Amino acid sequence: MRFSATGCEVELAPIPRPVAFLNVDPAKMAGAVAAIEALKTNAEGPPER
Repeated sequence: MRFSATGCEVELAPIPRPVAFLNVDPAKMAGAVAAIEALKTNAEGPPER
């Protein structure tokens, strides 16, 4: 496992899980991401930035 200044390499280092994610239907993945974003918005209210 390598560490980078941004921490991105730390997330990508374990191979099995990213490979599993690659086998997921992109449409389902997009739907899940949209649902998570909606839940975050509802929980936190509108972003103030």
